[in-house]
Order: sequence, then structure tokens, then C-alpha cells
Amino acid sequence: DAAPPAATVVVFHTAVLAYLHPQRRQQFVDLMTSMPAVTWISSEGTAVLPSIAAQISDQKAQNLQQALGYTPAIMPGIVAKSSMFEDTMSIRGFEANPQTGSYYRDGMRYMINQYNGKQEPYGLERVEVLRGPSSVLYGAAAPGGIVNTVTKRPPGETMGEINLDGGSFDRRQVSADIGGPIDEAGVWSYRLTGLFRESKQFIDYSADDRTYIAPAL
Repeated sequence: DAAPPAATVVVFHTAVLAYLHPQRRQQFVDLMTSMPAVTWISSEGTAVLPSIAAQISDQKAQNLQQALGYTPAIMPGIVAKSSMFEDTMSIRGFEANPQTGSYYRDGMRYMINQYNGKQEPYGLERVEVLRGPSSVLYGAAAPGGIVNTVTKRPPGETMGEINLDGGSFDRRQVSADIGGPIDEAGVWSYRLTGLFRESKQFIDYSADDRTYIAPAL
């Protein structure tokens, strides 16, 4: 299909993405990111900016704030709460955090506190940001916008990767992501994402250890 011409505005309904097959959904998201001249507008009238897993991987984002660090209208480092404990950030000048209903995960409200831990970027397929007051259409939330994280879904084709990472503060990490169809017809597919990390931090006697396992069918 021919791509829309420059300066095109495409209107779509964000809820449709949740019902697409993972492969079709990724194709749609790839289309969004491949045409920077196109402005993608949700049916609610607000621009939606997807942050794709490839971008998160390329940036080596260690948390949600880093994954959205280059997203317009988001300031991840000005809130009083530490990014070591929770995914709080500022959207259009308003503090957005999970405790006030500003976060969603796979389309469901993600209500946690700082003692529940942070979301693991390696386990995310993409991050969606709905900016502006239209965010209140989904319930009580900060008027600056809401963030929806989408976890990795089973792929339609066989895939797999293993990563070994090391860095400052004795950081050691191993991660793996495998998946593919189970039956020949491709009706059933699976995905297994895992990560294990041992690391210190710039603050003495603090750690950034993590064990993450996420199976999907």
C-alpha cells in the first residue's frame, strides 16, 4: 500500500491496537514510526507517541523514565520521588505516578506504590503516551496525560535472543527472550522473557538487583 503523503493526519482508535494479532499490531506500530511526516491522532483527538521496544533496546533504557526521556512534554527527572523506587515523571507539568491513576499496563489501570518495584523495560513491547486532558476519559488521572505500557506478546514467527551486559558499579546482567508458534497452523504461540541482574548503585550500600520472568501464551 502507498504511504500517505507528507503533512497527513491519520485518525485511529487506540483501543483497536489491543485486539490486533501481535504480528499485525507490530506492523501497525512499525508503520507509525516509519513515517515521521505523518501525525497520528487518536479518536479522542490527542497525539499518541509510541516508544518501541527496539528504541528502548537501542537506548539501553534501564527504567521507564529513560525509555521516555526523548518524548516531548515528558520530564522524567524533576519530581521529588526517586527513580530508584518508582516510575514517577512529569507530563506537561503535572506529576504522573501509578498511585494517582496515570499509569496503565496492557490497557488496565496499573495501581502500585513505591514498595511494589518498578516496571522492567526489557519486558515491554512498547510504551504509549496519551498527552493532554483527554487522559481523564479513562478515569481519574493527572490532567497532563497517562502512560500505557504494553508487555511483550507471543510472536507469529520463531525468534530468540540472549544478552550479556556489564557496567559500572559491578553491574552484571543476563537476559533472554524467546518465542514462536507452537502448532503448525500458528494458532498458538508462546513467549518467555527473563532477566537476572546483580548490581550496586552510586549510593553506598544500595543495590539494583532484579529477577524478572514473564511467560506468555
